[in-house]
Amino acid sequence: MGGCDLAFVSRPKSTMAERLLYGRDVAFAPYGEYWCQECRICVLFFRCIREEEVAVLVERVRHPCRGRWVRARC
Repeated sequence: MGGCDLAFVSRPKSTMAERLLYGRDVAFAPYGEYWCQECRICVLFFRCIREEEVAVLVERVRHPCRGRWVRARC
């Protein structure tokens, strides 16, 4: 887990989130076994959607460049 993930899941509890989401939302859950399992499920469930979005993004970048040289800078 990256440093940003730990900072995200270790934030203070929110009473509003607890009442609104009944304490079962992965976005507001404290870091632990439940959070890890839900995170894995989200990653697997949304993988195909992320792959489709990346393909659309690559096509949008590639389309205007067809047949021309593009000078890329790092």
